[in-house]
Amino acid sequence: MNDELIEEAIKKVREEVNPISDIRASAEYRRYISGILFKRAFEKLISY
Repeated sequence: MNDELIEEAIKKVREEVNPISDIRASAEYRRYISGILFKRAFEKLISY
């Protein structure tokens, strides 16, 4: 899996999530973090 495909998957994750905004974090921030969490989980998964 190359970096380009991983970035495309992160983009798709960010498009598909529908987070809420509240006092703790905006929806935009949560959407951004969802991509980071996906990448971390994916990298951990393929490292096994």
